[in-house]
Amino acid sequence: MNGYSISKRYFGMIALSACSTAAMGQGLGIPLSVAITPNLFDSELTVSESDRLTEARLKSGLGLSLKNTAFEFDADYLLQSRMHANSAASDNPLSQHFNASLQSSALNRWLGIDLGVKANTLLKAGGDSYRSRLTPGFSTSLIGLATLRVNYEVELDRPLARQIETRKEGYSMSLEGALQQGRLSWSGTYRNFDLSDADVAVAQSTEVFAFKSRYRFNEAMHIELSSTLRYDTHTTHSSADSYTDRLLGTSVSFAPSTEYAVAIKIKSHDQPELQRQERFGSGSISWFPRRGLELTFDYGDQLIEGDAGWMVHTRLDFNG
Repeated sequence: MNGYSISKRYFGMIALSACSTAAMGQGLGIPLSVAITPNLFDSELTVSESDRLTEARLKSGLGLSLKNTAFEFDADYLLQSRMHANSAASDNPLSQHFNASLQSSALNRWLGIDLGVKANTLLKAGGDSYRSRLTPGFSTSLIGLATLRVNYEVELDRPLARQIETRKEGYSMSLEGALQQGRLSWSGTYRNFDLSDADVAVAQSTEVFAFKSRYRFNEAMHIELSSTLRYDTHTTHSSADSYTDRLLGTSVSFAPSTEYAVAIKIKSHDQPELQRQERFGSGSISWFPRRGLELTFDYGDQLIEGDAGWMVHTRLDFNG
């Protein structure tokens, strides 16, 4: 045993319910519900066998929720740091996480869709490294047979302070549904986005078409088919190169009893421009001799770092 951990958490929860007397609801006469959830202090200390502090993790955050009959707004802020005894101070930067979402129930009822906006930001090293994402979108039901989802996304990413900021912008559309009382389920997705930086207006353009379907014969057996087609165009100052990826997959799962299960997968990966074709398969056999105990044998053509291999897994659940 190398040591032990001590976890201490001091937190408070405040729930406030403000009606028309609240400042934001007074003028409109609309009841407003306000909930504040502070996580004032959350620490986890790792101590060695010689009772020497080796690592400390600190977290502190605040959650805010505003709701009434017109809109719902939720926001969370988290400040955390991980400090190690053998690391320099510069290796233990603070990180800040911010997440927010906004939607309007009244607007959704009027439009007949589920419309919302999500935003999240991660700041490191005092803001020199960051990743921010803004995603507005909506979903709606089509005649009760399928669900349509459309999202637009803008992301700014700077992994390291010395790196150039990259911008990702694009949209996605997906359609999913089920037939025969859920026995046949399917989903299709289209994504189109551009990556750019300060040097090149559009460094990479990507289009992705994906489709997946699953048919359940009975409680013990189902088959799944999937396909993905991806087009990438990489742009430099002097040229533009295009690449195509085709990925096809088939899987069959069979569990005739509660004691064992079998799964087989076959995949195909083609890259025409690179004259590369790959066909690989994998499979697994699982045995459950008793509750809480599972033995699994896995085989795959690319199971271990791209090479063929096999593995045996054992899982024992003491609470089972």
